[in-house]
Amino acid sequence: MSKAAKEGNPSDLLFVNREGPLGDVVVGVHLGHVNHEKIKIAIIRGLRNVVSRSATLDFWRADFGLFRRLGDGVPWEAVLKEQGVQEGWTFFRNKILKAQEQASPMC
Repeated sequence: MSKAAKEGNPSDLLFVNREGPLGDVVVGVHLGHVNHEKIKIAIIRGLRNVVSRSATLDFWRADFGLFRRLGDGVPWEAVLKEQGVQEGWTFFRNKILKAQEQASPMC
């Protein structure tokens, strides 16, 4: 350990996995019998004005009556009876996703 570190002047580098300015850096207690200390860092997060161009389903305006009718229109027992678990799950998932797309508008 360097003389500067012993006197309370940290000489080590601090690496973080976030971009942006750092706020308070607080050096805490020693971790065991080694020359390591607990460090608490405040990362200042700026507000970004990012506009998403991704299309998503708008469930607030979904027609759940249509969704129910589309689900009720499938003879589930007859269709799933002849299929294995994976095939049945894939069929069920595809039917539900298709009904979801039809009953929920995009935003």
